[in-house]
Amino acid sequence: MNKNLSVYYWINLFLTACLLAFALAGCGDDGAQGAAGTPGPGVASKSTATAITITITGTTINASGQPVVAFSVVNEDNIPVAGMSDTNLRFNIAKLIPGSPAKWQNYINRKVTKSGEPTAVQGTQERCSLSNGVCSSSYAWGTLVDNINGTYTYTFATDIRSVACPAAPDPCTDVDGNALDLSYQAGITHRVTIQLSGLTPLYNAIYDFVPSGAAVTSTRDIVSTAKCNECHNVIRAHGSRIETGFCVTCHNPGSWDNTADNHQTVDFPVMIHKIHHGDELPSVNDATNPTPYMIGSDDFSDVAFPQDIRNCTKCHDGTPGASNATVNGDNWKNAPTKAACGACHDDLYFGDTPDPAKLYQTVRHMTLITDAGGTAIANPADSTCISCHATGQLAGSVVETHDLPQLLRDEAEKYAFNILSVCGIDVGSSPVCDPTGTGTGLVPTVRFSVTDPTNGNAAYDIKNDAAFKCVPGVGNGLPASLSVLIGWNNTDENNTGSGSNPGQPLTASVLESYSSSTGVCSANNNVVAVGDGSFTATLTGKVIPDGTQGSGRASVYGRVSAVIHSVTERVRIKAAYRDFRITDATAVARRTVVDVNKCLNCHDQLSLHGDSRTDEPGLCVICHNPSATDVNRRPKTGGIPDASGPDGKTEESIDFKRMIHGIHGAGFRENGLVVYGYSSTPIDFSGIRFPGILNDCLTCHVTPTGSNAGSYELADKWEVPTASGILSSTVSAVPTATDAGTYTTFIARQDDDLNITPTAAVCSSCHDGLVAKSHMILNGALFEETQADIASSGTLEACAICHGPGRTADVKSVHGVD
Repeated sequence: MNKNLSVYYWINLFLTACLLAFALAGCGDDGAQGAAGTPGPGVASKSTATAITITITGTTINASGQPVVAFSVVNEDNIPVAGMSDTNLRFNIAKLIPGSPAKWQNYINRKVTKSGEPTAVQGTQERCSLSNGVCSSSYAWGTLVDNINGTYTYTFATDIRSVACPAAPDPCTDVDGNALDLSYQAGITHRVTIQLSGLTPLYNAIYDFVPSGAAVTSTRDIVSTAKCNECHNVIRAHGSRIETGFCVTCHNPGSWDNTADNHQTVDFPVMIHKIHHGDELPSVNDATNPTPYMIGSDDFSDVAFPQDIRNCTKCHDGTPGASNATVNGDNWKNAPTKAACGACHDDLYFGDTPDPAKLYQTVRHMTLITDAGGTAIANPADSTCISCHATGQLAGSVVETHDLPQLLRDEAEKYAFNILSVCGIDVGSSPVCDPTGTGTGLVPTVRFSVTDPTNGNAAYDIKNDAAFKCVPGVGNGLPASLSVLIGWNNTDENNTGSGSNPGQPLTASVLESYSSSTGVCSANNNVVAVGDGSFTATLTGKVIPDGTQGSGRASVYGRVSAVIHSVTERVRIKAAYRDFRITDATAVARRTVVDVNKCLNCHDQLSLHGDSRTDEPGLCVICHNPSATDVNRRPKTGGIPDASGPDGKTEESIDFKRMIHGIHGAGFRENGLVVYGYSSTPIDFSGIRFPGILNDCLTCHVTPTGSNAGSYELADKWEVPTASGILSSTVSAVPTATDAGTYTTFIARQDDDLNITPTAAVCSSCHDGLVAKSHMILNGALFEETQADIASSGTLEACAICHGPGRTADVKSVHGVD
């Protein structure tokens, strides 16, 4: 070796080595396979992406039987993204086995063993979970190649031509003991999925193909993710799995849970139907053998579906042109199966004997299907279900059995409530009901009509048409109900001086009444026909008190009746309202806070109190106002409220801004929420599980626009709510009543009510713990003070200083939706 080489030689050698190191670094991967190079021109880094889209461009099966997936990754600006590492991506592959029904089966499975239980098989993925810097052997992992230009290939570790049963020496079976088909079939539909992991926002990529190269003709796309997200915002499970098409590659008949005494399939149609039917499942409510619906340690027995469970098209719909329709979305009515139908109707058993482990299976599903020799088949194939469950057949079609929600909606389209005048002045001429100077107050009147929008707005005769009549022997004799309501002041209703306490408006029924003791229907004298198809209701004996200020609101609400499938049903009709002047120069509307169309995403129809207050928050707030509590419905001793209810309270606020947050956030609260309803029935909302993203206020609230577009503000009013006329929420309307003689006096007075200041009333309805309460008090909130003391305290809620738009703890940022 020459030890006397020139210094220039060493410098050149050093520079060459550096250049070579950089070049090698630019060709490598990161994660378990070495560091990735610097992205070239026009390529973004994953670390700067705020959104990522993965597109699978092709999949082949190589000579070793390993699927090879080609895909691309772009960011929110559609710029290619390089640098995705082994730990960022997870891969799966399943096949669609033909049949009636077709069913997915994963090629990649794992065994689950539990002491004393048979070995279960569950679908899984190929993934790299690092352990000491290398991919753990707990999962299979293949080879990921980053081409540094936004394109990648992944070669699976699994040879899908010869998949071994992971349960060996035990057999691979489903929950019923049927052998799984893990064979490779090149001529059928396959699905490859990619799960983005460890990065946000989340993304799942899905790609269907046929390995032989044939076109994909067999599909099983039943529920679109968008349908789920109407309620769930983002349907999400197991960290970052957010697409229904992804879920079914594992949640298929081949996967099940083997928890002791509770073996359950996690097949998607069975599991999802049972979860959503939760608290109404026959198995859960069986009188003799009630059985909770559990998967592992998770109990879904208290899940309540927020609308009629028979509304099948809420989740799956194949109607051409329907919102979020899917190719196989009509399977529920055209290709019913025992698994799907038996998931909700789980007291049924198919065959000669029930499952001995399911004692709630008490109803044998009859069959008229016979073999070629005319012998009845005890448990016929799924493909024969439609033979009986079709129009004109013995069982009737699946649609006819589940169509009541749709038929009721169709019937409701035939009715509209219209307010035409208030206090004798047409609504187009700025109606006014001003009791000033009367001394005794003003008896209001409302002229209205009920018309048919599907028939040129032809008017109904509410005194004689069958849809409005009293019907002895049907329910309470009043399948129809129609009322007129008057409330005030629209700045924030509390109906002071109405005589209907605490804080309730003036109301009058305008239809016939019914006596259950005599069985006789009686005419209503509160309403008279005008002669043009409209009617005028007079709220006899009820007044807007002298001295009332501002503006008020008139509403018409109720239901009609209709005979559907030979049964008299209640039909919910959207309520109507109109604002009127009292002392304002022009009618001032109450602030609009929630968008009812957002409510209907989950509720379909939002109807309460006997199916008569429907789809109109503008009506709800007149009764559910800051002064309102449930004290009149609460248990009483000697005529005064006691604390014998399940929550140990004498009353609970039913102010809309407080109650609705509390109900929807009940699962988040530290303390339960109980509200007493009609018939003095306690309703415990403590088990409510909000199906969406609870901290995303825009799930329910109106979407801000204009100068307010970036925030949750309501016309700036929430920053200084008291100064804007927004009232505190009453939490005690009878704070000092000591006997029956004083109860009526105290409930009629609002000046002695104890309240929570407006912003704290809202925030503490979810954040109800002592620490949160202390934080609110420290920043100006008052709890259990009279309205006068709040007004004279000189203290303002300072919430907006920190939580206002663009501030250090902006409401949006705190709720994680900025």
